[in-house]
Amino acid sequence: MKREYVPLIKVALLVLLLLLFAISGCIREEESGCYKFPAIQAVAEAPVGGTPVDPQDVQDVVFYIFNQDGIFLDRIISTANVRIELDYPGATSLIVVGIANVSETNESITQLTSDSHEQDGEISLKRLQDYLSQPIYNSPSDIFFGEVDIVNDRKTGVITTLPIIRIVSGINIKMRGIKEYVNAIDEDFRIVVSANYNTVNFDGDAKGSGANYMPVGGTFSSQNPSQLEFPAFRVLSTSQGNPVTVKIYYKNSLIDTVTKDSNGYPLMAYNGKLLEVWINYTGYLSVTIRTSEWDQETIWHTI
Repeated sequence: MKREYVPLIKVALLVLLLLLFAISGCIREEESGCYKFPAIQAVAEAPVGGTPVDPQDVQDVVFYIFNQDGIFLDRIISTANVRIELDYPGATSLIVVGIANVSETNESITQLTSDSHEQDGEISLKRLQDYLSQPIYNSPSDIFFGEVDIVNDRKTGVITTLPIIRIVSGINIKMRGIKEYVNAIDEDFRIVVSANYNTVNFDGDAKGSGANYMPVGGTFSSQNPSQLEFPAFRVLSTSQGNPVTVKIYYKNSLIDTVTKDSNGYPLMAYNGKLLEVWINYTGYLSVTIRTSEWDQETIWHTI
């Protein structure tokens, strides 16, 4: 009868050994077998009251990790809505900056090193050739940005959501009757759009000495030959609004400058919005503006 208990004793010993092995894994030098690291997950959001962001609008997200003193720790490339563990022992808290959709063609980001600080980080638009002594910059990519502070609790595994929002505005410019207004003999029209900023720091603040943009490809509408349309483009903006100036040239001569609409309201570019500008030179000069949802262009049939 005693032999019947031998297998049970062996099983019990095996379970005990496995338990001891598991416990020993929790007293390793780094203790990573016991701790659940804090995690971050970037989520693209629209401005308050705006149309939800299409998930396909966000490509790669780059996370910049700093300690509680703002010292650079790491750079992680991921995507939105993906959980990223943050294993940084020694830091009491972490500052995480998330930036999405930056393109090497249109802008550059500061290359941070181990002795860099968060204040050193900056997104800068790349400069093109000048036009009539005006520095022209690339139109920015569809950039999203966000920042969050995280308590570096390495035992609870809390996931923190990092909202990232657009820090650019779209601009759409159309004008009617411009040919007749200047007695043009051809279609050699250009516009230069000026805004206040050409950089964004890692606090999300738009800064710099300003930027001029010169969208190319302006064409006269086949449906309305008197209507000149420029492809929509982007500018750096803010949630409070970035003032915009439109300069119109014919054969490299300035013929008009527009800063306000016919009611005296300034042209303003807001984060995640589309600024539509309609300039009408037929009859009497009028300027109509509208701030629309992102990518929701209004058909110009009432102007």
